[in-house]
Amino acid sequence: MVKLVIFGIGDLARLLSHYVQQEQAYDLIAYTADQQYCLSDDFANKPLIAYQNLRAHFPDSDFKVLVAVGYQSLRAKACVFERVKGDGYPLANFISSNATVDPTTTIGNNNIVFPGAHVEPFVRIGDNNIMWNQSHICHDSHIGSHNFFAAKVLVGGKVTVGNGCFLGFNSSVLQELDVADETLLGAGGILVNSSQKHTQYLGLPAKAIKSHKQTGITV
Repeated sequence: MVKLVIFGIGDLARLLSHYVQQEQAYDLIAYTADQQYCLSDDFANKPLIAYQNLRAHFPDSDFKVLVAVGYQSLRAKACVFERVKGDGYPLANFISSNATVDPTTTIGNNNIVFPGAHVEPFVRIGDNNIMWNQSHICHDSHIGSHNFFAAKVLVGGKVTVGNGCFLGFNSSVLQELDVADETLLGAGGILVNSSQKHTQYLGLPAKAIKSHKQTGITV
């Protein structure tokens, strides 16, 4: 079984570790975080190793890293992923055995697909995405990187989702639309037209409310 280190010590990391161990997807050996956040020697009953000391602590171990940084800041989430990738660590995916991902799907690295998620045929998925329970990606869609799909999100067929987008609970994107980089679609919203970059949309149908170009998406 492949050894795994989870980067993160928040709620997402704890939940992810529960599923990883429940499904025996990996041999979870430790957690890691930046030095200033390592205030104890353990987290969730596993060793907690400062990221700066990770290679020294496991000099001969063959393991993968799964970045489990949440959605409070999607730009920060992307930065952590790029740093770990740049440092040369092999990155894992967690695709729940209780999710349905069609075998025609192409998928990058560091994606988290929780139980009950559904990905239809001919979908392309980039890196570092989170697909929560009962999210649904329809056929022939193209998903970029660093996106968050909350529970019960529905993405129609032949949709392109850019990078760093947040789709809230029970929101929907109609077919053949483009969801531009750093789009935020609020809970229950239905996007009926392609979105603009760095923009928040709310309502049914969803309308542009404000820009977050300077700050990025923070929730």
